[in-house]
Amino acid sequence: MRNAWLILLVTCSGAWGQTQIFRESFGFGPNHERPKGGKGRMEPSTGGFSGYWAEYPSNKNTAWMTADGKGSGGWRWASSTPNPYEAPSSLDVEGENGLAWCSCAAGTQAALLAPMASPKVKYVVSADLLPSPEAGHYTAVGVTNSNVVQDNFESGAAVWVRVRAHTEGGVTTGMAELLTQGLSGPSAAVQVSLDYGGFNHVELVIDPVGLTATARVSGVVVGTLPIAAGTTRYVGFEGTAGADNLMVKLVP
Repeated sequence: MRNAWLILLVTCSGAWGQTQIFRESFGFGPNHERPKGGKGRMEPSTGGFSGYWAEYPSNKNTAWMTADGKGSGGWRWASSTPNPYEAPSSLDVEGENGLAWCSCAAGTQAALLAPMASPKVKYVVSADLLPSPEAGHYTAVGVTNSNVVQDNFESGAAVWVRVRAHTEGGVTTGMAELLTQGLSGPSAAVQVSLDYGGFNHVELVIDPVGLTATARVSGVVVGTLPIAAGTTRYVGFEGTAGADNLMVKLVP
């Protein structure tokens, strides 16, 4: 058994002056292997995501969960062209960009979740999404209290952002939606330019003190909404197509 590596906490200063508390680049890892399971045994980064440790914090308590059993439609390891929004990672293999991909049927929304207790101060969840150009499909990122791996966000995620095509074929625009309490809470939507062959940067700023959430998609503000008090226990994705470069940072 190879020993799982240690990944150190990095303090990232930028426009937000943020401190990183969670990161997943979806890099394949050294020799295309990542830690998996309770003991962090190095396993090939192929197939489904369940059981693999998140990049940071890298331990058994932050293992990914998805419906990736035999015959089920869950999120799986995949590769793409380089992601221009992603900072360098020790897990990236030269010439490759790892990401999560779900070829799931529309209407059976699979989730990819990792345990992450939400901070009690303002923080930002960001990711790069590759939505499907097919009508009826969406790709979403958000935070939730449930570990259900099917229809999680729609059923009751605390705060989430989804992007989807207007019509079959996608063209160059789509809808960006900020949603709360699944589909039952306050929501906001705006038409945005979407790249269906590449990455679309999403930022979700959550203020658990002021009880607001603000979303930006491809640089466009989707809206600011009131949110319920309380913390969440999981972060991740739902829907179909691709997702990459998930980060959670504190906002001073």
